[in-house]
Amino acid sequence: MKKETIVDIIGYLFIIVFVYTGVAKLTDIPNFERQLQDSPVLRDISWPVAIVVPLLEIGIAVLIAIPKAKLRGLFMATSLMIIFTLYIIIITQFASHIPCACSGVLQSMTWTQHFIFNIVFLILGIIAMTIHKLESRKTSGPMWSRT
Repeated sequence: MKKETIVDIIGYLFIIVFVYTGVAKLTDIPNFERQLQDSPVLRDISWPVAIVVPLLEIGIAVLIAIPKAKLRGLFMATSLMIIFTLYIIIITQFASHIPCACSGVLQSMTWTQHFIFNIVFLILGIIAMTIHKLESRKTSGPMWSRT
């Protein structure tokens, strides 16, 4: 399999997950915000988070779909997965009540399954960024000849 194909497949996986979850959250913002209000970490900022997170997910998916912005989109997707994973760690370690503000299929996962899902996507994001960066260096020639 070509390395570019691997990057494309990983990109498509991120696009599917982020568009799916972003749209699911946007179509039911009141419920998503209510779930965020149950979080001891996000309670005070639930309204802005309820708007920003799904728009960010969809925006990142769009970036990944644009060839010239793919690397930036993959970086942002991986960064967002780091934030989501840190949230899972914090909420499962320090909260007595563990609310889930996920959408769709992800809502039916246990916290352990969700953590594993996030770690897999973190690894996929790192792999895709690494391959993309290495491949772009090959096609653009030596660093000193780039403009």
